[in-house]
Amino acid sequence: NVVRAHTLAMMVGCALCIEPSLGVFNDNALDHVDYVVKSANAHGIRLITEFVDNYKNFIGGKHTFTDWRGLTNEDDFYTNTTVISDFEQYISHILNHVNIYTGVAYKDDPTFLGWGLGNELYSPSSWSNTISTYVKSIDSNHLVIDGYRGINTDDLSLPNVDIIDDHEYPMSVGYTQRNVAQVTAANRVYMIGEYDWNDYTGGSDPLANFLSEIEKDGTAVDN
Repeated sequence: NVVRAHTLAMMVGCALCIEPSLGVFNDNALDHVDYVVKSANAHGIRLITEFVDNYKNFIGGKHTFTDWRGLTNEDDFYTNTTVISDFEQYISHILNHVNIYTGVAYKDDPTFLGWGLGNELYSPSSWSNTISTYVKSIDSNHLVIDGYRGINTDDLSLPNVDIIDDHEYPMSVGYTQRNVAQVTAANRVYMIGEYDWNDYTGGSDPLANFLSEIEKDGTAVDN
């Protein structure tokens, strides 16, 4: 009953995106997201979405924010104070957006289970702390997911990060067990946001064994 619809709030730098250009917002794009949220709620489904992608694709990514400021190193996304402010403005617009169908702001809507800081980021913990704190300053109602690719052990102690998310390519029961032990010891939840269910990358444990381990353990979340 939870869907990781990770591109709902991850659309920048295109004509139909939420933020087509720096500081310009397209609420027609959010009208479509509004309908998804309304429909999910009607069907008893909760949503997880993320604010930015690590990659360069049609929905934009962290590079879009650095491109807007004429920066050639997209990793400046994590350190440049102007870019961080631009990204916070984007987050604020989403969290404060009021759904045209329900009249409820996203920050107040229980349909959302949590906000991911990003998809497969390699973000320093200082950035994760800054952004997670900013999200919670607007929205204390929802969980925050770190969005790091792998496990950043420094994120385990961040006060405003509730869930540690990883993507398992390949699927590995042993890797899952180690991550669950490490994350739960820090009183956080471990979420497997993606996994290599068809063994595309090779070397995965059998899918049935992988899912069985998650069900047996009870402290990992398979998304």
